Amino acid sequence: MEFHAWLNPYRAEFTVGRSSIAPDHIMRKHPDWFLTYGTTKYFNPANVQVQNFVIDVIKDIVRRYDVDAIHMDDYFYPYPVGGKPFLMIMLTSAPAPASAKTTGAAVM
Repeated sequence: MEFHAWLNPYRAEFTVGRSSIAPDHIMRKHPDWFLTYGTTKYFNPANVQVQNFVIDVIKDIVRRYDVDAIHMDDYFYPYPVGGKPFLMIMLTSAPAPASAKTTGAAVM
């Protein structure tokens, strides 16, 4: 038998303000890693620190468990809220990479 781990790496709080979030939750430690869109709080997948955090979680799973596959199961992006698609929120909220800040390169 194979074991496949299905991860949903980006949704953090389904109903902002109505969820029970622990005092040491990653959302409280790094609030700048998250976007609020509609009533949901998401890790910002365009943020390099978020990408590294997700990679570290996957490495930890692979190191500690005998998994045969990892599936990234963020099967949808949210429907547009207020006429502004999630992709635009994500792109305009991500911090510029350090190289762009020092070289003046455009960041999209």
